[in-house]
Amino acid sequence: MAKATKTNKQKVKRIKLFTVLKFLAIALISLYFIINIFIDFLNFTRVNKDSLLLGNDPSLSLLVRIMEINPNTGYAKIEFTVVEEVVKDSSSTDTSLQNYGLMVFSGGAIVFSDSTMAFENTSRYHTDFVKFENYKTIKLRNYIQKKYTTDPINLKIDASPSGYLFPFDKYLMRVNFELVDNIGKTKYPTIYLKSEDNKFFVSSSIRNITYGRQQTEIQNSFILAFGRPSYVAINFSLIILIAVSIVFWSFYRILSKTSVSAFEILGLNITVLLTFPSLRSILIPSNLEFAPLFDISSTIIWISSFMAILFFFIKDIIAKQNSH
Repeated sequence: MAKATKTNKQKVKRIKLFTVLKFLAIALISLYFIINIFIDFLNFTRVNKDSLLLGNDPSLSLLVRIMEINPNTGYAKIEFTVVEEVVKDSSSTDTSLQNYGLMVFSGGAIVFSDSTMAFENTSRYHTDFVKFENYKTIKLRNYIQKKYTTDPINLKIDASPSGYLFPFDKYLMRVNFELVDNIGKTKYPTIYLKSEDNKFFVSSSIRNITYGRQQTEIQNSFILAFGRPSYVAINFSLIILIAVSIVFWSFYRILSKTSVSAFEILGLNITVLLTFPSLRSILIPSNLEFAPLFDISSTIIWISSFMAILFFFIKDIIAKQNSH
């Protein structure tokens, strides 16, 4: 009798310990979500999507407009614009050139022992050439502004694997460029960066650093890091967790010896069957064609939910036959 009482006390202690651990885990997870949401809020208020890197040519600017990051291909759609300003009342004559050439390299760079620099040229990265021939003139108070524009280009970025880890995927844009005028002179403009893809957080811009025996800051370069907001991962994880919990709870109730109401099983699982596929358009960005973490998980959950309904009807039919 004493042994039985002792055993019962141990069971009660284990149940209490399990309950405490369960609520502690829920509290920690909730705290983690709250902290991440708060960090996202701080990032929204602190990070300026318009970045500035000063150059050595004060009258020349390069506007870089990042229109979209494509997670399917790992390419960024970028528009480059050269802006030249000439002071009206300057004693020197207007020697503004009629065209510029921009050679763009994505990826890293290396400095060799003889101080020569080379850009990486592997399959991961991309090179493109942009020529600015036409411009629009804007006359302001004391200077003339000439804006050279061209069509956007698609530039390869560091994304491995591309979009497969959504919503935990991250992208790194390392861009080096050579801007020359029509006599071949290299220019070092001030770089204005603007990101218009609101599906990502964007880091503050910095210049690219070469690697090798020497580390040198590349004047005509910039680095930007792109990542998904934390609330996207939180929403994604919570929805998957809720759906998995519904399926597990359904199978647990069906396999238990206690009676189960049809409303409980059918109500939960029909909700999953009808609403879960439509959640893709809400959770997954429109420019992401394949998101394995969601697509595979949602397929497994949908099939499991359908099997739960099927098993419930089979158990109900067997129970009715046994009762007769």
